[in-house]
Amino acid sequence: MNLDQARRDLAQALDAQAEPNADHRMRAARHVLVVRGAEALAIEPPTSGAVNDVIKAALGAPGTPARRAFAVLLVHALGVDGLVASRSNRGQLDRDVCKFIESALPTVLQRSDYPFGAETYEKRQLLGRLHTAIDELMKPLEPTFPPNVQGLYAG
Repeated sequence: MNLDQARRDLAQALDAQAEPNADHRMRAARHVLVVRGAEALAIEPPTSGAVNDVIKAALGAPGTPARRAFAVLLVHALGVDGLVASRSNRGQLDRDVCKFIESALPTVLQRSDYPFGAETYEKRQLLGRLHTAIDELMKPLEPTFPPNVQGLYAG
């Protein structure tokens, strides 16, 4: 899965200039999540077309770079109020979303002071804001010692 293209597709689906109807934008954005999630997991898109079905499949999927990319796309989607939601099973969906992202992006979440032991509501709130820093958190850590330090001895 090409994460940059998937983010562009999501942004295009949510573009109010292109589609003034908010319901149509949300439906198109959810479709992007379903299609890109299925692509990342190498599965057929669910016949229901529901994002939560893709998330459930992602929970049991092996850890691959594409699964990780889908988790990042999902973090971006969580920044859009109401995009990843289901009135009938929101609590379970939020738990599944948290569990999936925790398993796919543990290092990123540790670097963001994610509250692993907190209630689902707190976790979901942080994930909803994480899209603003996810790109920076995905970068590898830089060495903490200057390059000219030689011969450190740990004893």
